[in-house]
Amino acid sequence: MLPDRLLSTTTNNKGTKKSKDRITIVLCANADGSDKFKPLVIGKSAKPRCFKNFNINLYVDYEANKKAWMNGDLFARYLENMNTQMKRQKRHILLLMDNAPSHIIPKKLSNIRINFLPPTTTSHLQPLDAGIIQAFKGQYIKMQLQRLVQCIDDNKTGKEFQLPLCDGIRFVKQTWDIVSATTIKNCWIHAGIIPREPHDKLRWTAHELTPLRDLVGDVTHRLAIEKELRMGVDEFLNVDKETETFANLTDDQIVQSVRKPDEKCVDQEDDSDPEPEEVPSAACARDAIKTVLRFIEVCSQLSDIIIKYLLLAGCVFGVIQRMSSMGYQLKLAIGI
Repeated sequence: MLPDRLLSTTTNNKGTKKSKDRITIVLCANADGSDKFKPLVIGKSAKPRCFKNFNINLYVDYEANKKAWMNGDLFARYLENMNTQMKRQKRHILLLMDNAPSHIIPKKLSNIRINFLPPTTTSHLQPLDAGIIQAFKGQYIKMQLQRLVQCIDDNKTGKEFQLPLCDGIRFVKQTWDIVSATTIKNCWIHAGIIPREPHDKLRWTAHELTPLRDLVGDVTHRLAIEKELRMGVDEFLNVDKETETFANLTDDQIVQSVRKPDEKCVDQEDDSDPEPEEVPSAACARDAIKTVLRFIEVCSQLSDIIIKYLLLAGCVFGVIQRMSSMGYQLKLAIGI
């Protein structure tokens, strides 16, 4: 989405066009930020075309339904998977959450205890709402706009500006990796759930928005968006504030959802998605590593640790290639 008021996720503004492109992202982290759970992304299509040559499990967990929002069935499955993970790690955790209608708790959770926040206190007591989501969105939008600037520099037009879902999911993982343990801990402190220690730094501050503010200004200028239609950083960050992320169910509908789980969306490709990315050959992958290495070698200001990582990547690639030629399969767990 562009920082342009002509495009909107709501229909409150007369003359605006409501954006239909959306995903819902579920984030969860512990109080000191040392354990960030793998993001859950909820889309509209079970098998988007761009997923054909894309291993989504390297980045996020993925679910889909027609509205791309959280419902009782998905949430119960999310908690059951988390409980299985905690059992495997021999851990017992306390999970704090708001009382959204979609938060239907399974009966048997052996390693998770659920505590609901009091009604209407989410914005005050929920650590994710105290700055974690804001930090995540700031980094995500930064990546999105940097890609847009690159598209402009490459003279791309029309649909080439659209962010493919697979790239958006890569951004989700990269962004969640960037959100620091310090930011997460300070948001828990700000919510008043854990005490502040003397050495704790201040949480997310306004000056951290400066690079994003400059980037938004650059994009609106390059795209020649009319002045009265340009969005500021705060408005752009909160453009999805009124977007529904779960169904507001009646009591009867909640009972029905427990008796009969919600149907998944049809397993079909989304024709509006771009074609899947081509699978690079082993030779192309090897040459790409060499090309990046040569580029970094002439950039004297870059740290030698980057070169070490690239050399390691080349070694790992060689091992994978040899094992594949011998009929083995090697599964790499990246960033988990």
